[in-house]
Amino acid sequence: MDNAAKQPRILILGLNPAWQKTLCLPHWRKGEINRVASCTAMASGKGVNTLQAMRSLQLGNQAVLVQFAGGATGKMVADNLTSRGLTHITIPVVGGTRVCTTLLDRSDGTMTELIEPSPRVGAGELRLLRECLREQLPVSRTVVLCGTLPQGVPSQLYGDIVEHIRSRAWVVIDAWRDAQPALAAGPHLLKINGVELKQLTGHSDQQVAVQELFRQYQSLLWVAITNGPEPASFHSRQQGWCYRLPNLKRTLSPLGAGDTATGIMAGNIEKALGPRSGFDCRTDEYRQASQELAAVFRTALAAASASCLKAHPAMLQVDDVQRIEKKIRMQEAGS
Repeated sequence: MDNAAKQPRILILGLNPAWQKTLCLPHWRKGEINRVASCTAMASGKGVNTLQAMRSLQLGNQAVLVQFAGGATGKMVADNLTSRGLTHITIPVVGGTRVCTTLLDRSDGTMTELIEPSPRVGAGELRLLRECLREQLPVSRTVVLCGTLPQGVPSQLYGDIVEHIRSRAWVVIDAWRDAQPALAAGPHLLKINGVELKQLTGHSDQQVAVQELFRQYQSLLWVAITNGPEPASFHSRQQGWCYRLPNLKRTLSPLGAGDTATGIMAGNIEKALGPRSGFDCRTDEYRQASQELAAVFRTALAAASASCLKAHPAMLQVDDVQRIEKKIRMQEAGS
């Protein structure tokens, strides 16, 4: 295990990292020889990007990422995180960490992703993870569950973590494939995009989908929905807000924009609401907390947009975030 923080305030589970290669092409032609204009490579994945977003806005100085990594690519991932000053606990696995290759077509701005399968986690490696969580969860004030679990990790893991920690720490989840056990255990905030929301609930109408989530998962307090450049929304059990984003004249890569939003939400939740405490959804306290987080989501969306201006995921400039946030139109539903 590498570079472990002794007292992490924010614990990020991003168990499925990747070595990310991003290729920029003047024009992508399927079935033909394509010459790449530029290429970058770095550690990435939902957990990595979430932590990077926090650090870019100086929200995650006490945050630590927990991940599996193995083989030559796993060493590259761990070394790259250390060189970027990102605190991580890397649990070694036998299999090699996956490589994700992203093709950015400059002619039309489209993105194509080629994602390798992740290595299977063995019983001994899973045992090391559980030992790590026993050490880290008690000293964590916010816990972030990021993405699909790797092969060999039971989906109930997320649910067990939420059930264990939700009464004394804020829990944010950015996942849908392995999310049901966690949602049933009661995370406080679900961050999801529109496509994932439809896949999770089966409803194309987002308002209907959100109400279904609140009906099915009684302890879920808030849902934050990103939709790329399209309008986003934030929902409590009583209120809802819509956000219209400004058009960006020049973008370099949308990769990791949603993860960036997750990082800003998770990095600000305790700052906005204070230490974890119980909420009665019928009270003014819950209503006020919802308004506070709705404002934080506006900043998160600005950060996600600012991320698209850079070639590397979640690498933000504060000036860009502030400039974009001023242009986001936020409106409460029904107002």
